[in-house]
Amino acid sequence: MLLQLSFNMKYFISKMVVYEVLQ
Repeated sequence: MLLQLSFNMKYFISKMVVYEVLQ
């Protein structure tokens, strides 16, 4: 469960970074 949460956070952060770069 904790591993899944960590994975979700990494995915979310990477998505945010990509979004910021595309702006």
